[in-house]
Amino acid sequence: MNFKRIVAGTILAGISFLVISLICSFIVSIVAPFDIFQIGGMRSANDPVMILFWFSPIVFSLAAAIVFSVISKSLEGTSTKRAWTFAGLLFLIVVIPNMYLISTSMTYPLGFFIENILTAVIAYPIMGLVFVRLDEIL
Repeated sequence: MNFKRIVAGTILAGISFLVISLICSFIVSIVAPFDIFQIGGMRSANDPVMILFWFSPIVFSLAAAIVFSVISKSLEGTSTKRAWTFAGLLFLIVVIPNMYLISTSMTYPLGFFIENILTAVIAYPIMGLVFVRLDEIL
């Protein structure tokens, strides 16, 4: 494991994930608006612990960077193919089970599902590209 790649990947992928998430949230709010704070179980926007919510893309990127570091040698093909393969694996492991669990046990608005899937479809390949490029240069 190359810790320099993991740290750099976490920061770059985390920032890109946050930006993409905010853009997707804006787009979805036009098509299928919802208020995340009205969903049962969410903390109030005034709760000081909610500041940690904004670090979730960094936490996810850290986990993804570590996983990429472990499996990177098994990803074959061009840089783009390796990035898309990794993105596909993330989608299969993260999005599908989460959307299944949430849709079968909670009454979340349609916009929530659209936003999460759209963010993953855009952010995961970009994260994969970040990790692959760092793998090549560091």
